[in-house]
Amino acid sequence: MPEAWRTDRELASARELIAASIPGYVPPAAYAIARLDAERLTFGEINHVGHVHRLPAVILASVCGYTSRTATFPMGHAELREAVARLAPAEAAVHWEHPNLWS
Repeated sequence: MPEAWRTDRELASARELIAASIPGYVPPAAYAIARLDAERLTFGEINHVGHVHRLPAVILASVCGYTSRTATFPMGHAELREAVARLAPAEAAVHWEHPNLWS
């Protein structure tokens, strides 16, 4: 994959390529990452039904093991860093905001 995804076509191609590498992948209806602090959850960007960022979703799926079911997928620091690194080329598309990456 390229070092940077600058255009909508490059973003879509990356998403399609990653999705094709996950057998049975179905884009989620909604998703979020939460951090467990003591006894409470702290959420970053929440991707609600109808407003899902599909590239971050498929990248998270490629790291956490999501394919098509509703579930919680525990991730450690290493997995979260891996997801951020895999999504980082999207920052080159400066015509979009990147709330999933930033959060």
